[in-house]
Amino acid sequence: MDIEVFERNVKLTSDQKALISRRLEFALGRFEMHLGNIQATFCDLNGPRGGCDLQCRLQVSMRVGREVLVSEVGETVEASITAAADRAARTIARRLQRSRDRRGLSMSGDPRG
Repeated sequence: MDIEVFERNVKLTSDQKALISRRLEFALGRFEMHLGNIQATFCDLNGPRGGCDLQCRLQVSMRVGREVLVSEVGETVEASITAAADRAARTIARRLQRSRDRRGLSMSGDPRG
């Protein structure tokens, strides 16, 4: 799993970047054989005005199928990456299950099993 972290209008510390990588590896590690590149982009939506506005956008390339795009907003880097990673994991699990279900139906030919 190749993880890239990008910054827009926000400066991340090395500790925050390490936390982002650890969080993504923890949340998506079980899908590693199905994933390619992961891009995490952080943006401060309101700039210096403050507020709950730190956006985390994840772009996860899957080896088979389309990309998974997830966007979450939180008050901190930790909150936004946690929400985005959890949402990406649920989305990937759902897509892989649908793929398995389709293969099972097409192989048996009978939808009742």
